[in-house]
Amino acid sequence: MSDFALAIEETEEVIQTAVEISKMENGVEERRLLHEKIIMGFRLRSPKLTKAQAQAYVDFYTAHYGEYSEFTFTSFLDDTEYTVRFSGPMARKQSNGNFWCEWEFERC
Repeated sequence: MSDFALAIEETEEVIQTAVEISKMENGVEERRLLHEKIIMGFRLRSPKLTKAQAQAYVDFYTAHYGEYSEFTFTSFLDDTEYTVRFSGPMARKQSNGNFWCEWEFERC
């Protein structure tokens, strides 16, 4: 069972290659493939939450010190368990009395 077990309403898989782009003073671009590994991550959003439920997402984020520590997460896209960490901040949003959270994971 995955460490991250909070409800998820929306999952988006992010696939990217590692390319470095350098722009020269004359406007010419140079692109270089840093490695052939595909970088994969996930953008996620919770369902509508109460204020207390939204706090559980914030508590999970802070318990893992944001981007610092690894944990497991099962993607609903392919039912595979991945070792991930947070990628950037978590957003807790509120509108008309409803709360939800948005965040990203990156594979380790």
